[in-house]
Amino acid sequence: MKLVEMLGSLKVLKSNVDLDTEIKDIKYNSQEVEKADVFVAISGGTADGHSYIYEAMAKGAAAVVCERPPCDADVPFIQVEDSRKALAVMAEKYFGSPDKSLHITGITGTNGKTSTAHFLRHILTAKYGDCVGLIGTNENIIGDKIIPSKNTTPQSYEIFRMMREMADNGCKYCVMEVSSHALEQNRVYGIDFELGIFTNLTQDHLDYHITFENYKNAKMKLAEISENTIINADDGNFNGVAAKRIFTYSAKDADADIFAKNITNNGGKTEFDAVYKGKAYRISILIPGVFTVYNSMAAISAAILLGVEMGEISIALQSVKPVTGRCEFVPANKPFDVMIDFAHTPDGMRSVLSMAKNIAKGRIVTVFGCGGDRDKSKRPIMGKIAAEYSDKVIITSDNARTESPLSIAKETLEGIENADVDIILDRERAIHYAMDIARKGDLIMLLGKGHETYMEKDGKRTYFNERDIVMSHK
Repeated sequence: MKLVEMLGSLKVLKSNVDLDTEIKDIKYNSQEVEKADVFVAISGGTADGHSYIYEAMAKGAAAVVCERPPCDADVPFIQVEDSRKALAVMAEKYFGSPDKSLHITGITGTNGKTSTAHFLRHILTAKYGDCVGLIGTNENIIGDKIIPSKNTTPQSYEIFRMMREMADNGCKYCVMEVSSHALEQNRVYGIDFELGIFTNLTQDHLDYHITFENYKNAKMKLAEISENTIINADDGNFNGVAAKRIFTYSAKDADADIFAKNITNNGGKTEFDAVYKGKAYRISILIPGVFTVYNSMAAISAAILLGVEMGEISIALQSVKPVTGRCEFVPANKPFDVMIDFAHTPDGMRSVLSMAKNIAKGRIVTVFGCGGDRDKSKRPIMGKIAAEYSDKVIITSDNARTESPLSIAKETLEGIENADVDIILDRERAIHYAMDIARKGDLIMLLGKGHETYMEKDGKRTYFNERDIVMSHK
C-alpha cells in the first residue's frame, strides 16, 4: 500500500518523504521493524518511540511517522500532531476498514467489563452462531480461535488487525472491553461503536489519571463515539452524560428502560425478573452475586438493541458459565471451598466479599495483595474492606513490579483495625497457609490475580497459577 493511501485524511504538518512510497507494514515497536515498513514513534509512559527512530531506520524502515522531526535531515519522516491517532488512522486504512463491516459494542467501567463482555458474546453466539469476536482482558476470540491477551484494550494496530480477521472469518459482531487508558491514548480512535456500555465507576487507575474526575472524563469519551449508550442508572456518576441515544438498566429504578426485580441468590445461582416494556422475563444464571445482576442486565440491554428477543436472551443466559478468574471455584477436593476472583479495586473487593458472606457456610479467609506502581491510596481502603467482610485476612504479594512487597503490605495494613490478620509475602506460601487453617464449610477467597497466570516483579514475569497451587495442596 502506498504511504499516501495509508495516511488518508490525516493532517501532515511536515514531510520530506515521497508519499507514493510503497509500505509493507506498520510497526510501532522498533525491534519488530523490517525492510519497507513504516515506523510510528509513540510517546509512552515508560519509553518514547522517538528515541528509537534510528534503530528503526537501521532495520530498513522506509519512513518514520513522528510528532518531533528527527535531528538527522536524511531520515525520511512525516510529522503529525498525535502519533497515536496517526497509528489508528493508518491501521484502519491498512487493514481495509474492517470495523465498517462489524456491529461493534464497547464496554467500559471500573468493574464488570469482562463478565459483561462474556455474557453478551454468549447471547450473540447462541443467536447468530460462531460469528462473534471478542477483544478483552482475559482473551481475544475470533470465532472459535482464542488469542492470548496482554492488555484490556490493545493498541489500535492490533485492534484493526483482529477486526480484519473477524470480518474475513464471517464475524458480524465484535464485543470489546474499552479501558480508560485506551480512551485517553486514542487506541480506539476512528472506531464508530454501535453500542457503548457503562457498567459502573469507582476509584481505580489514579496512578495514571491522577484525579477521579480525569478518570471519569476518560471513560465518558466512549459515549462521544457511540451511536447508543447503555448506562447503569444506579450509578450516579453517569448522570448528565452527553450521548446521542441513551438506554438505561437498573435494579432500583422501575422507570429505567429495563428493570431487575425479585432478585434472589441461592447458593451459586442468581435469579431475577427482567422487566422490559411492561413484561417480566425470569433470568437464571449459575453465577452468584448482586454484581451478576448488573453485569447480565448490561449484556441484556445490549442484546436487545442488537435485535435479540428477550425469550432468546433468557434461554441463552441459563447456560452461561463463569468467566475464568471471576467467582471461579477451584476443585480442591477439600471440606472447604476455594474461590478465585480478579477483584483488585475497593468496589470490586466489597462486591465479591459481600457475595461470599451470603454463600459461605463457615468462615471467610481472604488472601490478597495490592499491585505495585499503581494507585497507592486504595491500599488501606482495600485492607479495611477485607477485614470488614472476612474472619481471617492474609495480606500477600500481587505484581509488586518495582515496589517493595513489604512496603505495599504495610500500607495495606494501615486500613485494618481489630482483625485477625497475617502478612505472608510469598503468595504461594500464603495460599497453602490459608488452606492449612481452613475448617469444614469455610470459604477461601483468593483475590487480585483472577485469570492471570504470572507474577510480575522488577520487570520480569514468572509463571504463577493459583489453580495449580490449590490443586497441589496436601
